[in-house]
Amino acid sequence: MGPAQALAMHEGLKLVENRSWRIPPGMWYALHVGKTRGSTWGVRVSEMYPHLGNEWELRRYFNAIVGLVYISELRTPDECAGYVWAKGPVCHIVSSSVLLPNPIPHRGAGRLWELSKSTRQSIR
Repeated sequence: MGPAQALAMHEGLKLVENRSWRIPPGMWYALHVGKTRGSTWGVRVSEMYPHLGNEWELRRYFNAIVGLVYISELRTPDECAGYVWAKGPVCHIVSSSVLLPNPIPHRGAGRLWELSKSTRQSIR
């Protein structure tokens, strides 16, 4: 995920996070931006919502936990009525988000991982 995607989630512009696997709904999750730049989806979000900024302007968000998102439910793309961001195969509905005042540098670990106690304290 790129930084513009994370900001779009926070602003309610991107309400679906797509994965090939299921994230259990009904919980808050840390929102991590990876280190990859120039992804197709990251570029698309920046083009659709230029006010969010480009990768250069958002560089401090890379490789960091930038916020929290609440996954309220899972849907298929067909159940999302043509929503532009619903690609699936599993569409995770983001119903709330919190943007941290400062990104917390953190390496990704693929899929879901438990945050260390010190990282959890940094988020609070």
